[in-house]
Amino acid sequence: MRQCTKHGSFGILGNCKCSDINGLYYENGDIAVLDCGVNAVAFGSVIKRLNIRDVSVDEVGLVDFDYVGGRLFDGLIAKFGEGSSGGDGVLCLLSQTTKKMLWFLFLDNGNPFCDEELFGDDIHLRSTNGAVFSIPVHRPQFIRVIKASEF
Repeated sequence: MRQCTKHGSFGILGNCKCSDINGLYYENGDIAVLDCGVNAVAFGSVIKRLNIRDVSVDEVGLVDFDYVGGRLFDGLIAKFGEGSSGGDGVLCLLSQTTKKMLWFLFLDNGNPFCDEELFGDDIHLRSTNGAVFSIPVHRPQFIRVIKASEF
């Protein structure tokens, strides 16, 4: 069952699809492309910046995704889920009052995300492969792996 709702000014996320690019997607269409492995405790890093309007879908492809859960955190809605390839994980952070998307995370090597908690200003996002990511709510580009995957 699709649990996606339209969010973001560009319709690609509203159709439960995103570009097959590891990264953080922002409301204005910007993408911070990430290099973020799950097999070691490490910081992810932004390796390139793009805008969704400049991305050729024919070149990168599209991935379907579904939200499988979510939580309310202090005026925020955090929805987590999986992509269609089986090894993909997604997280969307929205304002609870406006329902406006703050950012959306897609990782093709993260496995489906299955749980989340808020610790201070960081979301701790758990993956089905045992990895745990720490993502600062207001500076998600500083994502880090705080527990490596178990397989």
